[in-house]
Amino acid sequence: MAVCPRCESSLVDSEASLSCPRCHGVFVFRAHVDAFLANLGELGESFSYRESARPPASSQQGAFDPDVRYLACPVCGKRMNRRNMRRSGAIVDTCLFHGTWFDAGEAAKVAAIKEDA
Repeated sequence: MAVCPRCESSLVDSEASLSCPRCHGVFVFRAHVDAFLANLGELGESFSYRESARPPASSQQGAFDPDVRYLACPVCGKRMNRRNMRRSGAIVDTCLFHGTWFDAGEAAKVAAIKEDA
């Protein structure tokens, strides 16, 4: 059984994702990320209204943030890369081979940005 890279709870498996019932993060498998973001409104409030459980990043650009932690992919266990997805300001964790981890509230922030922006 896969564990949450953020809070280490057991993840709930679905066809397109792994979700955490405790911190409300979701790992979306690589082939399903675009469809997940496009259909976010149809998934209900569970991915859109909750704020992230982690502290906000420092407001000073380039400042060292001691709370930043590189998460392990829940599929392969390797450290994921962090990136600003669609220039949304949401820094998501991505495994090149398996998918993207969205902390609570991040998916809605990314979905609000047009793909071609």
